[in-house]
Amino acid sequence: MQTQRFSSIEDIGLGLTGEALLGAFTPFICKDASFADHLKLVLKQRRATLKRTFSGEKETDGRQAEKIKAEYQVAWSRGYEAYDLARGCRKPEPWHFRGKRMILDRAGVARMRSVMLAAVIRQIKPRRVLEVGCGNGINLLQLAGAFPEVSFSGLELTDAGHQVATGLQKAGALPEALAGYAPETQKDPTAFRRINFVQGNAGKLPFEAKSFDLVFTVLALEQMESLRQQALAEIARVSSGYFLGLEPFAEANASFWLRLHVNARGYFKGAVAELPAHGFEPVWASMDYPQELQLGSAFVLSKVR
Repeated sequence: MQTQRFSSIEDIGLGLTGEALLGAFTPFICKDASFADHLKLVLKQRRATLKRTFSGEKETDGRQAEKIKAEYQVAWSRGYEAYDLARGCRKPEPWHFRGKRMILDRAGVARMRSVMLAAVIRQIKPRRVLEVGCGNGINLLQLAGAFPEVSFSGLELTDAGHQVATGLQKAGALPEALAGYAPETQKDPTAFRRINFVQGNAGKLPFEAKSFDLVFTVLALEQMESLRQQALAEIARVSSGYFLGLEPFAEANASFWLRLHVNARGYFKGAVAELPAHGFEPVWASMDYPQELQLGSAFVLSKVR
């Protein structure tokens, strides 16, 4: 098994810069936060990890579907108010980027990731795109308007995520909170109505083989350690071109506290170096973007063999 090389975000050939990624996050940065505030949040997270590890709450066999549904029922049912740029930093969490500590509200993370996802779409120019584990559809809602020529589909396990996304489509217009959230120019503000949102399980995707030019996941495999083999096999089956994963790959969680958190939560433990065994050939990989302090991730584009 070869060791994967990780590149800076500038070196993967997408025209991205660290400044642009951080800029997308700017409205959700807690600008007045101090070192003491950061330390307090870090200690709070580590106490929670230790409690889960030693109190019997540890999810040793990977996350199960019913547990995931229960956890995200509340989160996705809240709708889209948290994405309002005017709200600023409401729920502070410790993050870091290129050696600098930051306190951010994670409501801004989908905005940053949209910049990353859009850059990949511009590079490989897919006609049909699937997001596996699309949640409330926030990634696709931003991308659809920026790329109206692309046919987007999203698969979600939970009732709440599927219902809030399809309910938004029935309303016919993006709510005010989302209108200015997308950092990419919205060429067609009505394109979100054409997204094909489907409820289903990643272990058995309800799509024909080679249905999509690009399949992507954003911290969705994170929840799928208990069906890692099936999910990766299904992604390889339905993709005719590429798989893009922004996931907590093992290489991004090698340090003690990160590994302890992943194990306690039953998160995805697959490695980038293992992707060829599942039919994927990595093209590039990067961990050079703002990261939450208690969970690392890697941004990896692979060609499907």
